[in-house]
Amino acid sequence: MPKIDLRKLSETVLLVFIGGCGGTLADLARLPMPYLLGGLVFTAAYAIFFGTLRNRNIAFPEVLRRIFMGVIGVMIGATFDEGLVHVIPALWQSLLAMIIFIVLVQRTGSWFYRRVGGYDPVTATFAAMPGGLIEAVALGQEAGGDAGILTVQHFVRISLIVIIVPVAIFFWSGKIVGSAAGQQLSATEGGLQDVVIILVLTGAGMAVGIFLRIPLPHLMGGLLLSAVLHIGGFLETSNPTWLLQTAQLFIGIGLGVTFSGVDVPVLLRAIRLGLVATLAGLFLSLIFAFLLSMTVPLKIDALLLSFTIGGVTEMGLIALSLGISPAAITVHHLFRIIMTILYARLLSRHNNEN
Repeated sequence: MPKIDLRKLSETVLLVFIGGCGGTLADLARLPMPYLLGGLVFTAAYAIFFGTLRNRNIAFPEVLRRIFMGVIGVMIGATFDEGLVHVIPALWQSLLAMIIFIVLVQRTGSWFYRRVGGYDPVTATFAAMPGGLIEAVALGQEAGGDAGILTVQHFVRISLIVIIVPVAIFFWSGKIVGSAAGQQLSATEGGLQDVVIILVLTGAGMAVGIFLRIPLPHLMGGLLLSAVLHIGGFLETSNPTWLLQTAQLFIGIGLGVTFSGVDVPVLLRAIRLGLVATLAGLFLSLIFAFLLSMTVPLKIDALLLSFTIGGVTEMGLIALSLGISPAAITVHHLFRIIMTILYARLLSRHNNEN
């Protein structure tokens, strides 16, 4: 029988408590997506104060983050239906525009990080990648970039997106989104049977994803399995609000602890630069969304979320929590990540040849 590390267990419980307090306070303040935002901000503050300033490594079990990635994937898959299958081929214009968007964001960001941020050319190039965190850091390091700066800069990008986007949509729509403040996330509130089905599909999907070695297996395995079963009419489930809020909380905590041990001057610099780069990226997202809304069968808010440069898991969770075309948005983000990785590899090869 494996020995339980009581120290790690107690720290995990403490992190969940801190994140839960942040989420509850954010919910009481009627903020959008409170458990994601509150969990992220409170955990990040704890990680910086007790991790960075006191030289401690604050860690959160990766297995918990992966489980809730799987839960999110299954919930997104449950939003797939035959109607969406017929709509996806009509999205070719926005998917083609995504390639142009990726190159434009990367080139603009690279110039900014190099000229304004003072990063060396290779670090600036890969810090500006609009996705593919692990691949961007690995390829950037291989090409001679600073892996530490790249890691912090990409985590800052994702965290800022998670904070800015729900708040921006709240001010845009004037509605409380993704919270317990009266919003029901499914036509009917999910019950115990739905929870059991979601958890079973999560486990099965993670196993299938890992076995088949598909990209983002913990998210995509459950998503694909759930989508096939729902499109085929074999299943019809509702997403329980409390389970989605729990997923928000654990994803927020997972992001917050990434700031543990980061040198404060490096972090502050990354936040300053990341804020400008993120706002510029969101402005470009808005332009693309506005133009594409004239020809693509998606509303402008769905297109805006589709072109927002956050992580696949985080953006899928935001779309799911806000109830804005989560399936179509996830399709766009998976395409963005694949194209960004291919582009990053192309630039990495170019840098190595020079």
